[in-house]
Amino acid sequence: MDQLQDLKKTVHDLRQQLTPKPKRSARAELPLRDPASDSVYDYLMALKRSKSFTRYVWARNRIAITLLRFLGLRASDVASVTFKDIESGLRHGSFQVLQPKTGKYRVVVFTQSAKQMLAKLTIEIKTVFGDDYNKPLASPQKSRKQIGKDEWVRSINRFIQPAILEFNLILTSHSFRINYITKLLGHVPLQKVKTIVGHKDIRTTERYDRFVIDPESVSELVETALNTNNKDNQKSVKPIK
Repeated sequence: MDQLQDLKKTVHDLRQQLTPKPKRSARAELPLRDPASDSVYDYLMALKRSKSFTRYVWARNRIAITLLRFLGLRASDVASVTFKDIESGLRHGSFQVLQPKTGKYRVVVFTQSAKQMLAKLTIEIKTVFGDDYNKPLASPQKSRKQIGKDEWVRSINRFIQPAILEFNLILTSHSFRINYITKLLGHVPLQKVKTIVGHKDIRTTERYDRFVIDPESVSELVETALNTNNKDNQKSVKPIK
């Protein structure tokens, strides 16, 4: 009896292995996110605090988008940044950040413009960190415990919502990193950009090439190419006798 049960189970397992599994339906691809330009950042920083934000969360988001804008970090990277990290960047020009996506630390360099903007946020930095050097940016007002990634990203995305309406763009917290990498790709070799932004695979960096040429430039290039080809073709085509 036991042998018969074992045989039935073996046959069942074989059938399961041989039966083709239904193909998973392809997930609909979302529209490309737009880069958050300097104009977007300046617009957001010029806004007055909305009553829907507490002073603490408003200050926290202003620091967050400044780090995103000038350091090209991911929102998840910025979440763990502390007062100590910011001070290190301002004094020594760099600090190490843990990238949750790769599980590795990398050195983040503060440009002069990054130092200048963060130096203007002394009130916000005092509001968020007080005198606690080890408090992560993505934490509640009276706690060191870091909030969840989804809650953190939602908070930033809600803060940038007015810019979406103002500029009619598809923006998220990642749009600042897109802008950062896009600008680098216009001036720096691909391999170096990969290292600067902390990508594990260079193919990830290559994907950002789709943002380099803006629609207006594409239109001008295509127009020039088509017109040039037409003229060349007219010169090369001989009339039929």
